[in-house]
Amino acid sequence: MATTKEQRRIWYYRNREKAKQQSEVYRQKNFEKIKVDGAVWRAKNKDKLVGYNKNRRAKLYNLTLEQLQTLIDAPSCAICGYVFQISKEKQIDHSHTTGQVRGVLCVTCNTGIANFYDNVSLLGKAAEYLNAC
Repeated sequence: MATTKEQRRIWYYRNREKAKQQSEVYRQKNFEKIKVDGAVWRAKNKDKLVGYNKNRRAKLYNLTLEQLQTLIDAPSCAICGYVFQISKEKQIDHSHTTGQVRGVLCVTCNTGIANFYDNVSLLGKAAEYLNAC
């Protein structure tokens, strides 16, 4: 005999579309309650959130937790040398083509690279332009 949990799982797989529709209707009707419950849970479980976020980021960049921690511990920007005051200033820079992590940058440097589409020749032309003035 299947347990209640197994029965629910079996029902869900047999009725996926119906389950998704019911879920969506519930979320729409109870939006505020879900929002408040989530905020309460996050306030009570800050330590769990840190772990979840680290695991998510490590998985996103295909890193081990140790490799991610090494990046998080970086004291300054790899390009301009800006010394980070708070961890939110740190940006993990990665290639949008290969997904490979290059290092930790400040927001300004990371945005600058992104604005040049990670294109080395464009960055070179920009450097030449700046040097000509």
